[in-house]
Amino acid sequence: METRDLRYFLKAVELESVSRAAASLGVTQPALSRQIRALEGELGQRLLRRTGRGVQPTAAGARFAAEAGKILADLDALPAALSRRPAAPVGLVSLALPASISAGLLPDLYATLRHRFPGIALRVTEAATSVAMELIRTREADVAILHQRADFGRLAVEPLIDEPLCLVSAAGHAVSAEPVIPLAALERIELILPSPKSGLRVLLEEEAARHGIGLTVAVELDAVAAIKNLVVAGLGHTVLPAFTVMREAASGQVTAQPIGAPPLARRLMIARLAHRPQSFAARQVIASVRELAVRHAATAG
Repeated sequence: METRDLRYFLKAVELESVSRAAASLGVTQPALSRQIRALEGELGQRLLRRTGRGVQPTAAGARFAAEAGKILADLDALPAALSRRPAAPVGLVSLALPASISAGLLPDLYATLRHRFPGIALRVTEAATSVAMELIRTREADVAILHQRADFGRLAVEPLIDEPLCLVSAAGHAVSAEPVIPLAALERIELILPSPKSGLRVLLEEEAARHGIGLTVAVELDAVAAIKNLVVAGLGHTVLPAFTVMREAASGQVTAQPIGAPPLARRLMIARLAHRPQSFAARQVIASVRELAVRHAATAG
């Protein structure tokens, strides 16, 4: 088995087509098919299965692709590791993340990358979890921050942080002086919330129903910035993750009271395409996102 075999196989998995992979690699399709069959013979397992649209990795193929990607990434990093000074990360990294956390995360992330890794160019797309997953699958995004869900498909996903959900009120309009507010307190106030299709709304209503609590939704808005503007103006209360209102809370525009106990929280995940080798720049962006998220969680706690 040679590194060329790994690269050829990963290209077929990445492009989900042997013919497209052959064209990209500058080899004939029959030659690439023979190499993949030889690789399968050497490993004693089928690695690819044909579909109506091309090919998909089998369970063994997905595991092999993940390990092959790690091996190639380490090999590609060897020249920099052996030089006197490690090469600084350089290149474009595309990040997809929910609008609900971009305002809290992006200023610090941009500042961190500018200070530590000026060679990294960051391109950001605000996207709901389902959209961000598709951006990863189509390779339009390298990294995504997602809300937890049951099925992430072929994405490599790791927990980022659990962020508490807070009752958010305009300064001077808090419904209680307690630092932590019980879920039952939401029953007696009018709320400004995202529409029922929102994952946050679903989570909140499921938890309220589980405790026999009825919610009164006065206004439905799917724009997080608009929700915050109404709350800051004193026109109602909302429930949002701590990350979403950290700057408004720090500036004294709103009061954000964690809902509990036990704490009501939403898990954030960080994701990438499982079989796609990560660039050095992408790894540094992921590390920076994780560092900032953990720092935020400690502050919020």
